[in-house]
Amino acid sequence: MNVCSWDWGAIATIFSPIIVAVYLYRKWHDQKQKEFVANEAKEILRIIDSLKLSYYSVTFQYRSYTNQILFDEEYSKTIFNKHNYLVEDFNNKICFLLNLIYDCDIYEKYEYYETHKTIFEVNHIFNDGTKELESLEKSSREIEKILEKMKFDLVKYAMYKNEIKYKSA
Repeated sequence: MNVCSWDWGAIATIFSPIIVAVYLYRKWHDQKQKEFVANEAKEILRIIDSLKLSYYSVTFQYRSYTNQILFDEEYSKTIFNKHNYLVEDFNNKICFLLNLIYDCDIYEKYEYYETHKTIFEVNHIFNDGTKELESLEKSSREIEKILEKMKFDLVKYAMYKNEIKYKSA
């Protein structure tokens, strides 16, 4: 069989749609991966906004409890339960994202958040005076700053601006 005698026009007609289809599938697949990460980042951004407000609310409830001004025990329990739910939801979502992608900046900020969250929770448990309340407020402010910095990094993923480095399976 002589290669020169093949009908290259017919061969090109047969294989060009296959090549185009494979190329388009790969582009579509890459876009879907980016879209998935962007949607996860958007969900985490919504949780961060709620979480920042939640830390403020918990701190306010402790200040109210310490001063016995505008303190309602049932409302306080609702605030604490919602806060715990948001913290757990945030941890689950951010850990899932960090298991998918490789981003040292977000990981470092998450570790820093975890440290300050632990300090906040210790102050939350042992709060019985103004010194602990000041420490609680300080850790709450630190957490809000960390979350704001993390939010800045996540916005880049949500807007498809960061190149995604996936962790190898």
